[in-house]
Amino acid sequence: MYRIICERCGAENEVDNKNIILHKCPTCMNIKFDRGLLGPLEKQVIKNFKLIKALKFGKILKNLYIFGDYAEGKPKCRDINFLVINDLQKLERLIRSEMKKFPRQFDSLDWGFSISKFKAILEKSFWDFRICQDYPECLDCFYGEEDTCEFRMDDYSSYQHNYCLDKCSEEKKNPIPRCCRTHCTLLHPNLYAYILKEIFTPLKEGIEEYWQDKSSGLKVKVIVFVRKESIKELEDEFEKKSLTLYKIDYMNGTKKCIRRKKL
Repeated sequence: MYRIICERCGAENEVDNKNIILHKCPTCMNIKFDRGLLGPLEKQVIKNFKLIKALKFGKILKNLYIFGDYAEGKPKCRDINFLVINDLQKLERLIRSEMKKFPRQFDSLDWGFSISKFKAILEKSFWDFRICQDYPECLDCFYGEEDTCEFRMDDYSSYQHNYCLDKCSEEKKNPIPRCCRTHCTLLHPNLYAYILKEIFTPLKEGIEEYWQDKSSGLKVKVIVFVRKESIKELEDEFEKKSLTLYKIDYMNGTKKCIRRKKL
C-alpha cells in the first residue's frame, strides 16, 4: 500500500498503485461543478494565451487545446483541462542563441570592477545566474553584515559555482565564475526552466485554481494545464481511455474538434 497526496484536493489516500490519477482520489473523485462556473476560466486562459503570444517568448507557444468533461459540453464537470503545445525546436534555438551571448556581457569587466557595475549588467541581462539553484550560500557574506568570510580556500572552485561575490577567506576572488565566461553546464537547464516559467506562469494570471465544494467543504483544483511537445504525447497517455481534443483559435475563442477517440 502507498500513501499518496491527491493533486486535486490535497487529501492523503492509501492506495495499491502509487501512480494515482488526479480524479481517482476517493475523497474528491465525485465532486463536480456546474459547467457555467468554469466558463470564465476558459475565457481568461484564452485571453492570457493571446497576450503571451505577443510577448518575447510567445513564438515558443504553438497551439492551445481543450479536452475533458467541460470541452465535451457536459453540464457537470470535474474541471477544465488545457493542453499547451510548445515548439521545442524554437525553444532550443533561443537557448543556444542566448548561451552564445551570455558570456559577452561580462567582457567589459575586469578584476577591479565595482559591484554596482556588475549588478547593472545583470539587471539588463537575459538571465541572472544568481538565481541558479546551485548558487552558493557563501554570498551571505556580501549581502549580509558579516565582516569576515569563513569560506575555506580549499572549497573554492569557480568552475563549480563555488565562489564569493565580495570577500573570501584570504583574498578577493572574481565573483563571476569562469564557466560563465566560457561554457557553463548549468546554463542550459536553467535557461530552459527560466523560459518555460516566463511563458507558463502568465497563463494562470487572474485565475483562481481552487474552488470550495459546499457539500464536502473541500477545496479542489478546477483547472489543469498539460504541457507537451506534441499531441501524440497526450494521446499516448490516453491509450486506454477516451479522448476528445478541441483546438482553440485564441484570436476569436472558437473551438474545432481535431481528435476523437471513443472506447
